[in-house]
Amino acid sequence: MTSGADELSALQRAVAGRYEIDRELGRGGMGIVYLAHDIALERPVAIKLLPPALAAQPELRERFLREIRTAAGLSHPNIVPIFSVEERDGLVFYAMGFVDGETLAERVRRAGPLPPSEAARVLQEAAWALSYAHGRGIVHRDVKPDNFLIEHATGRTFLTDFGIAHLANSTMTAAGVSLGTPHFMSPEQAAGEEVDARSDIYSLGIVGYVALSGNVPFDAPTVQAILAMHLTKAPPTIESLRPGMPRSLAEVVERCLAKDRDGRWASAEELTTALQLTQAAQVAEVAPQVRSFLRFAENQTMVLTILLSFIPVMILARPTLPVVVAMWFVAVAAMVVAQLRGRAGVLLRDGFGYDDVRAALTLELRQRAEERELLRRELAAASAGRGVKRYLILVPAGIALLALGLDLARHSHINTPRGSVAVAILAAGVLLVITPVSMRNGRFLYRERRSGRMVARLWEGWFGRMIFWR
Repeated sequence: MTSGADELSALQRAVAGRYEIDRELGRGGMGIVYLAHDIALERPVAIKLLPPALAAQPELRERFLREIRTAAGLSHPNIVPIFSVEERDGLVFYAMGFVDGETLAERVRRAGPLPPSEAARVLQEAAWALSYAHGRGIVHRDVKPDNFLIEHATGRTFLTDFGIAHLANSTMTAAGVSLGTPHFMSPEQAAGEEVDARSDIYSLGIVGYVALSGNVPFDAPTVQAILAMHLTKAPPTIESLRPGMPRSLAEVVERCLAKDRDGRWASAEELTTALQLTQAAQVAEVAPQVRSFLRFAENQTMVLTILLSFIPVMILARPTLPVVVAMWFVAVAAMVVAQLRGRAGVLLRDGFGYDDVRAALTLELRQRAEERELLRRELAAASAGRGVKRYLILVPAGIALLALGLDLARHSHINTPRGSVAVAILAAGVLLVITPVSMRNGRFLYRERRSGRMVARLWEGWFGRMIFWR
């Protein structure tokens, strides 16, 4: 049995003059991948060395080489290209394109489940690749997150390891080679039956399940138990693991997981069409009139919120707040509501109603939430520990300013310079108290605006219905 160092040394001798081995990128049951430099073309490549146990068996080696060479004929924007396939000094290896990025499995482990829109895009690009391969008689048989490469620079998804895919007419499995990963096997693959393109669709559905929920649908201590669950058990719904998931996307993924292959999408091409429709539904174009009203409503709601919240602050600072000032606040609030009613009337005359505004608001808040969650995960590691320091420094200072401001306000008139100073100190104290919360983990860069939350709460209840009441 050869060690890793022996394998690397043998590979270096075999590729000398053509490639320079840099470092190991990863290893698995089907071989070891190294980063190398193509000397002639001056570009990085990935070299995969197949397991010596496989390379030592002549019949399996020949079949494997034949499959890899067939896969080398695949040329698609979402498939890692294979540049060369070689057998030398008892080694079987092939050189392929190097993708500067991370696997989907690494991405989920690092940052958690993907936002729905990003997950749909990853699945769609992988489905394009599978559709292309299936059209040429190649069934991948090992579709899993480790074989999805996401490029850092572009975010594009590449599907790899077609070199160990099972051709539709191959008998490699019958020869004793176990392909595939138990957590991602289709029921027919788990049962040892003949597989077709729909087996890859099932596996792609599990990849989507993991991308959206962060969990595999079936898990057990033994391989046999996992395979039995694929054959007999229904998976938990994605929405039960991740509430708020767009139902249309969850349904597309869950249809991939039908036990009966006839119940799945008939082809990867049909699956791409379904994914396109879910993406279109998530980013559906909102009518300009509705979008304009929504922006106006958010701004006016923010004004109304400030007015209503300022009254108790003023009363706290000055219990003898003149009635005329309170009446002024109420009058301005009434004017804001009247303006909203007027804009709502224009929207109604254009043929849009309350339900259109609610739908547009729901879509926008969902998109904001996805963006906020994505950025929060990306920045969590970089900003770890900062929030505690901010709390320790800023919050006590803010509380001290609030106490000082309240004390000044109780002993001064609101319309005097001293009263103005008291209000300024109170505002500074509030700012110092809320700043650590808003800045924690970098969420201030893409946080859901308070106005958006307030609009959602008000417009989904009596306030929204009142504004549109004829």
